[in-house]
Amino acid sequence: MMQSDSSPKWTWSNETKIRIFALPLCILLTFLFHQLSYLASVYRLLVGSLVHELGHAFAYWLSSRAAIPTHIFFTIVFSPSFSLITFLFVTLVTGYLCWKVYSTGHRGLLYVLGTFYSLFLTCTALFSDNTASLVGVAGGFAGELLLSSFFICSFFYLHHPRPWWTWALLFIGTNALVDSTDLWYRVWRGSKELPFGSFLFGDSHGDLNTLMESFSLSREVIVQLYGGLALFSLSLVLAHYFTLGVLGFGDSSQEDEAKGF
Repeated sequence: MMQSDSSPKWTWSNETKIRIFALPLCILLTFLFHQLSYLASVYRLLVGSLVHELGHAFAYWLSSRAAIPTHIFFTIVFSPSFSLITFLFVTLVTGYLCWKVYSTGHRGLLYVLGTFYSLFLTCTALFSDNTASLVGVAGGFAGELLLSSFFICSFFYLHHPRPWWTWALLFIGTNALVDSTDLWYRVWRGSKELPFGSFLFGDSHGDLNTLMESFSLSREVIVQLYGGLALFSLSLVLAHYFTLGVLGFGDSSQEDEAKGF
């Protein structure tokens, strides 16, 4: 007598399919968006610049220095010295986020938050005022790479019911990462000059000017720094895409959905 094969068949769940197709779709939209040069320029001014300034502020916060990002192309830095208020602020926000992700079931993010807070404590304890200033200045372009990759990776940790802002962060992160990676690839190839200057203060005053003049970083060191961060950011995104996306690790609905769409 013939026996039917009743062994369960592995299939992609609905959530895994979203994770698989969302990032390629955003990459496609990013390239199409950049073909509209006027809209792309406006977007860089309104959103891309905010990611850049948030990178500065985040770099200062990482060692408990007080800074506030603005939407007008600069970051307010109150002092390069340790700030107790900033330390308590980061601690309270991290604690709140840990409670939030735990209570909503997105527990994979607890490992990310724990890693971040350990790094925060280490930088706070070890960074001198000069090191904190160096990291803060370098954090603008670094934020375009690292923060954008974190925005993208967060999409793979948050699942159904998926908050609407995860889609916004995915699109913003994809745009920023593509823009910045393209910039530093061209600089590395020699087809583009270093982006000296700033929007408000012209070619004579900007992040790279400060890194070279005040901190004595050479062109080679700057290119290696941001080129390395670009490779790290891309590797981080690809690792999340294939493990949490294609392979579906961490998808709690994988066992519940045997039929897919």
